[in-house]
Amino acid sequence: MIFLNFYDFLTKCFFDFYDFLTKCFFNFLIIFKTCPQSLKMFHKI
Repeated sequence: MIFLNFYDFLTKCFFDFYDFLTKCFFNFLIIFKTCPQSLKMFHKI
């Protein structure tokens, strides 16, 4: 019983984390596709 709850907890954490990572990744893709100037900004820093 405890093991199943723990497994459920881990899977939820993993999928939340995966969802978070994919959202961040796609946000970065969108930013770099829509703003090529941002790349030039980063090179100046």
